[in-house]
Formats: sequence, structure tokens, C-alpha cells
Amino acid sequence: HTSGLLLREVPFNFGWNWLSFNLAFPDNSLNAALASLKHPENDLIRSQTAFSEYNSGAWFGSLPNLSNTTMYIYRADVTDTLRMQGTPIDPATTNIPLVAGWNWVGYLPNYALPINEALASLPAEFGDVAKSQVAFAQYINSTFGWVGNLKYMAPPNGYQIKLANPGTLTYPPPP
Repeated sequence: HTSGLLLREVPFNFGWNWLSFNLAFPDNSLNAALASLKHPENDLIRSQTAFSEYNSGAWFGSLPNLSNTTMYIYRADVTDTLRMQGTPIDPATTNIPLVAGWNWVGYLPNYALPINEALASLPAEFGDVAKSQVAFAQYINSTFGWVGNLKYMAPPNGYQIKLANPGTLTYPPPP
């Protein structure tokens, strides 16, 4: 029997992990969404503005729910795997408002995209920055686009984007 939900396994390495959730959870509360973790004791999850820590069987802190449009950093004391269950999100119809300055951004598509395609909806200016946990790109101009070792954006990664001007990120539909 099936519930009609997709299952995605997200590995958590020891230490800090940058991630985002591109499935809509049936219950996006932290305790429900992260319930499949086997070793969450003393782990920490942070958004750009809030955090929670797992202690004595529950998550406590200022971060009660998960969002698909933001990136999170998760500190694991033990290697673990999150078994996410949820429904796909249509990235082409989900707008992510971004402010001037730093934004922690979730990656919504279920497919990888070249960074210039993924961020095409942004009003990028010279010097704007996009980074993952392990790669980096800077916007040069409309001819060169985003330049650096961050060539593709892909799930379940999270990204930090620094913009000179506010804008709206809307990922393109599947190629």
C-alpha cells in the first residue's frame, strides 16, 4: 500500500550540512519532519533567523517548522539519514522573495540546473554572490553570468545568495 508520498533519503554527515527540503511535508513541524532520524540527540538545525536543538526526545528552540523556500544548516553529532516523505513542489509556480543582502535559499526542483538557468529570474548585479557548502559563484554581467566553481544547483542542497537588490527567485520548469 502506498500513501501517495515520495520518499527521499538525505544523508547527514558528521558536522555541518547545508540542505533544503524540496518535498512538501504532510506535517512540517520539526518533530514530525525530522522524526525518521535515528541519532538526533544534541543535533542542531538553523535557519537564517532561528534554531532548534534536539534534547530528551524532542526539538526545542525558536525554529518550530520547516519551509521549502529556505536553506538550513544541520549539525549532526553522528552520521545519520533523514527519510523525507512528501509531495513534489512545482518550482515554476513557487516564488521565493529575496532581500538585498544575504538570503538562505531552498532549492525546489527535483533536477539539477546550471546556475545561470537556476538563477535567471533574479535581478543580478556585478558582485552578487551565490554559494553552496562547497562551491562559490559571482555574477559578472549578462554576457558571462555567474562565474566560479558553483556550476550547477541540485537537491537537497541549500544555498546562500547575496544580492545588491531585492528580487524574486522562481526556478524554471524541468528542461
